[in-house]
Amino acid sequence: MPAMRSNTCVAPAHKHKVPHSAVEISTFPNKKFATVTVKQKHSMQHPSITSKWSKYEHSIKKRLRSIQKFKKNQDRPRPQAEQVQSKRSRTLNSRKKQSKTKAAIIIHVQNTLNNTIITITDLLGNTKAWCSSGSIGFKTFRRSSNFAAENVAETAAQKCKQLGIRHVIIKIKGIGYGKRAILRKFKSMGIRFSKIIEATPVVHNGCRPPKKRRV
Repeated sequence: MPAMRSNTCVAPAHKHKVPHSAVEISTFPNKKFATVTVKQKHSMQHPSITSKWSKYEHSIKKRLRSIQKFKKNQDRPRPQAEQVQSKRSRTLNSRKKQSKTKAAIIIHVQNTLNNTIITITDLLGNTKAWCSSGSIGFKTFRRSSNFAAENVAETAAQKCKQLGIRHVIIKIKGIGYGKRAILRKFKSMGIRFSKIIEATPVVHNGCRPPKKRRV
């Protein structure tokens, strides 16, 4: 390696007021370049040089701190993220399963003033099971009571469980008194509704109603 000689550079007075001991240039005789080393950075008298140097140094330190923080965060174990991912995958899987079973069956509820009839069908309308307040032992005026409607809903829910179906579409028709009681009973028996359809026909100037009864 060729011998290195060092010379001291004297900065011109009109550019920057730099002392002789501040900057040192090392030259190589066989090569066309030189290295400049700053010995005393705080001894520079020009304010613009010192401010630029301090800003540059501050930005480097700030960048180093951000890199160290990033490395620490990368090295840190994250069990919570895995748990969140597993929870998300579970919820997605459960939603997929529910979507498969949601539209499996339709429960038709006909709740009139005299009787309550529940028919369980598939999506094509093929009857799977049925029950009514008269078929489970209620006679005369007791067939239209809330208690009878609850019992009919209970037997229909048991038949749904026997078929292995929990999510149903329920279609209610009629002007009887046991609509809310039927829905409450289905919910308490563990049957979930994907959709509730109110199919009661509304008359708008249709047939003449029967004469009111005089008491």
